[in-house]
Amino acid sequence: MHHSHYQAVLVLPPGDAASDYYWPVRGLDCLVARVGEATKREILLLTRELLAAGARRITIILVQDLFGKSPLIAASTDNEY
Repeated sequence: MHHSHYQAVLVLPPGDAASDYYWPVRGLDCLVARVGEATKREILLLTRELLAAGARRITIILVQDLFGKSPLIAASTDNEY
């Protein structure tokens, strides 16, 4: 059985620019969970920032938001699949 070990969970608050943050993801796999009203452009810009910060691989998923406007969430792991 494979278990992921997360190195970090990072949050991009609604309305904030991904470029305003430091993303310590060099050499890590990233999971971006799209929740709430995050636009395709916001996801693209976050993905661009993660790649520029050295992310090894990025997976984007859609999460249904049950409680209103929520942030984009990026989680990183150093595990091989």
